[in-house]
Amino acid sequence: MAAMDFSDEINLLTEPLITLCKKVKPLGMKFRAFVKANIFDDRQAEAMAEAGFVELNTGVECLPKGEIVYTNNGPIPIENVEVGDRVVGTAWDGCTTFVKVTEKHFGEKDSYKVVQTDNSILRCSSEHRLFSLDGSGVSEVRAGTLCRGTWVAAVGHIPLIGRKVHDPLLWRFLGYAIGDGTIDATRGLRITDETIENIFAYQRLAASLQLGPATIFDERPAKNSYTLTYKLADGASSLAMQYGVSINQPMRKVPVEIFEATDEEVAMFLAGLFDAEGCVTKDDRLQFSNSSRILVEQVRYLLLRLGISTGAMKQLYKTLNGTKYTWFKFQIRSKESIHKFNDFIGFWHPLRSDRLRECLARFESRSSSSRSRRRTTCLPLSPRFITDWLHQNKLSVSTLQRKYSISLGSQVCYGPIKNAS
Repeated sequence: MAAMDFSDEINLLTEPLITLCKKVKPLGMKFRAFVKANIFDDRQAEAMAEAGFVELNTGVECLPKGEIVYTNNGPIPIENVEVGDRVVGTAWDGCTTFVKVTEKHFGEKDSYKVVQTDNSILRCSSEHRLFSLDGSGVSEVRAGTLCRGTWVAAVGHIPLIGRKVHDPLLWRFLGYAIGDGTIDATRGLRITDETIENIFAYQRLAASLQLGPATIFDERPAKNSYTLTYKLADGASSLAMQYGVSINQPMRKVPVEIFEATDEEVAMFLAGLFDAEGCVTKDDRLQFSNSSRILVEQVRYLLLRLGISTGAMKQLYKTLNGTKYTWFKFQIRSKESIHKFNDFIGFWHPLRSDRLRECLARFESRSSSSRSRRRTTCLPLSPRFITDWLHQNKLSVSTLQRKYSISLGSQVCYGPIKNAS
């Protein structure tokens, strides 16, 4: 079957478009076309579908400079996406895959800021399309029509089939080295941690991977700071230099190779990172923090590979000895995501591992107590029923998930809009 391309915006006038569709329909061919999305309507769509148009491209500039796009090389600002790159595309039902970028357009449009209840922010044009959940089910909405209280879909899982790159335990060591390590041309790889248990564990892991002998220094006894060092000629140092361990901490980032690796490799890499920079907070949340904004954003993306959703990234400041430091953090809050973290990633440090188990036990205790108090409350997963029930009880979707342990989807999660301006 032959195919024909229409590279211009052919729907600027509806009647000429319909006339064109009537003329090309008898050809029995498949067509691709470029359309102007903000004037594309149901009448045009019906005529083009009947005529054999199977693919439409749009030139509406949806996202402003700086907005993050997920690609096969990790999350990058949209202005850095080039023709030929592969980006993650997600349908309303949560189906995700890499799609090839065929064209790139620039323009100037009013920018909208959409803030969800988890404080995540999307900046986009008024024509940017989102999926909404209301009494009639799932439907497309334009950002310009959003208002406070509208439910929109956010990505909760990016299920991709990866390819094996390295031994998963090698990725775990790399994750730990990127999180807590630095390297330079004279001293080699140095990994500093406040917990001697982690230092010993990763010394043994590196030895089992034949990455060279290590030396442990107690650099600051008063603050329990320990350093694991490898000479420049050791395999650990060579590996660290190859995969992005930096002497400049704010420049840390995830190795490109991990983005298309298997889920097992991703999980082990994240385990090393969380051993270095993760913790369980007093209010039963998992937290990851680092001075590298890029690294923190990339870790959030990798967690989505495993179906673990996070809260928004926050920027924090502190002053030490007259020097101002900046770092970034996010938290994993939902019971479902914390359970997945425990199943797929976990901690090697015994104290953190115990805190994680205690956190999950408290989740189960609260859920059990809630079920015993509300035995008659049973929420079927009907969009209309859920919407009405939330409005009647003045609850948010986050409360629904946290208090009643109900998830609205395994790959797509819905949250109400807190603000749209």
